[in-house]
Amino acid sequence: MKNCRRGLGLVEVVLALSLLAVGLGLVFSLFFTASRSVFSGGRRHDLQRQASIILERVVTTLQAAPQRALSVAPSALSCASCKDRDGRTLLNPDGSSHFCAYEIFWLDAAAQELRYRRLDVPGSAQAGTPIEFYDDGSGIHPLSSYQTSGAPLTRNLTEFRCTQSSSDRVELDLTLGVPAQGQQAAQSLKLSSSVRLRL
Repeated sequence: MKNCRRGLGLVEVVLALSLLAVGLGLVFSLFFTASRSVFSGGRRHDLQRQASIILERVVTTLQAAPQRALSVAPSALSCASCKDRDGRTLLNPDGSSHFCAYEIFWLDAAAQELRYRRLDVPGSAQAGTPIEFYDDGSGIHPLSSYQTSGAPLTRNLTEFRCTQSSSDRVELDLTLGVPAQGQQAAQSLKLSSSVRLRL
């Protein structure tokens, strides 16, 4: 009688399990590498979107501001605005701009935030001048004294640099950074813009 062998031997089972483990290891390795890459790309995209939105807001505000009513500091700027809180442009009866507020942007370095403050001005007599010459009844104050409270516009901002390169041009640089998380490396993004001011 012949010896009928049924099933697999121990060596065959161990070999099959080893091949299965190597195959699954490769599949999971590829999956985790791809997911890290997608997550990293998503973080980069979020930084770009956030930086673009903030830069567009500051640039739009500056483009609507008159050159004579601008104040620029290394990490802050202020300009007079003729837009009300709803974004409508206010005009005087003669058609000239009716300045109703100062808009102030500054870097809160400790919190790594770009902050925004709107200072409404009763009447428009003084609002066409830099904020350092605005007298709210308690005298005039430097731009730095207005860098309090305010709403955060963005987080993870490591640099907000403002320079007035000429009488009618302001250069803006902002850098956003995200710290390392787990196995993800830290990322940063720098955007710059040159804004021509209206006279």
